[in-house]
Amino acid sequence: MPYPSRPAEAHKALNLLGRFTHPIGVYGQLPPAVNTQVDVFESATAHRLRVLHFLDEKFGLDSSTNPAVLRAAPSTPAAAAAAAAAANDAAAAKPLYIQLEEMLQEGGLMLPLAAAATATEQQRREIAERDAMSHFALRIAFSKDRDKQRWLILQESRLFMYRFDRLCAFRGFEDGSQTLISSFLQQEGINYTCVSRPRDPIAGSAAEKLWRTATSFLRGNIAQQIQHLYLVPCFPDAGQLLRNRRVYIQNMMAYVPDYELGTVICGKLRAIMNASFELLEGRQLTLQNTVFSDSRVGKLLSAAPNVYLGRDFSNNAVKSTEERLTPQLIKQGAGMTLEENLQFNRQIWREPQKFDRE
Repeated sequence: MPYPSRPAEAHKALNLLGRFTHPIGVYGQLPPAVNTQVDVFESATAHRLRVLHFLDEKFGLDSSTNPAVLRAAPSTPAAAAAAAAAANDAAAAKPLYIQLEEMLQEGGLMLPLAAAATATEQQRREIAERDAMSHFALRIAFSKDRDKQRWLILQESRLFMYRFDRLCAFRGFEDGSQTLISSFLQQEGINYTCVSRPRDPIAGSAAEKLWRTATSFLRGNIAQQIQHLYLVPCFPDAGQLLRNRRVYIQNMMAYVPDYELGTVICGKLRAIMNASFELLEGRQLTLQNTVFSDSRVGKLLSAAPNVYLGRDFSNNAVKSTEERLTPQLIKQGAGMTLEENLQFNRQIWREPQKFDRE
């Protein structure tokens, strides 16, 4: 399906793919014009939705976007017992972040780690296109209802924060001395001045005084771990950090520690998505007449906000997607006709012919 965009516009996510396994960005612009098969569009969209439902399930009652949730061990005896009971399932026994990355790889939404360095430009382009295509498709699908919009923004924020956390752990040069953060900021057109920790601080020097002032209010050993400060405009970029008093301010610029940079950029993603939804809300009639009524993708996009692709809690069992989505459950899909459910779930079935037999 073609995207309305300038043909000369380069796909920015390719700048990091190959050095980094995930396509990552704030989706501030439509992807370049591409043509793809309908089944590829459906598969990418359904897989991304499955990933977002996985994040929603694993974060549970935790309303944060902190990627540490995906690395943490069960925090209560009950949670530990549940994890032990599920250990018979090979997938459930894996750490959550491993499960997440396997799902992303299965859906073609990231490069396998072993193949990242040797991936061809065509392979990198396909990953970037599937990622952007699925993100913008879900924006349209979730544009009708504000509660659904908030859900999508939260899950996309969690996915971004996980990817950004992984980006911070990667190194962009052979000596491993620098991260890929500067490359990412350049890719997104974000111009934040970076102030590095003084290597040989001279007592009383301007650089040493500034660094000490900007980090001294931080608790514990955090100040000793910071290597970079980013000068970020107080409003709107650093607004959330200012409200929580987590940054030093001078001349209307916030000195953001490197570990808080993800929060700032994630705020940009949320702002972009909110502005996009505001625009789409005013164009629902056009969308209904052009996109949702399209026989190729309309049923999929209409069904996406109402389908659940997470854990089946009946009988305390964890079932695979293929085992869970039986015709009986499909008939009970909230807000969808049987035909819409069948169309949607056929796309996420690993073996469509097996779905038809069921």
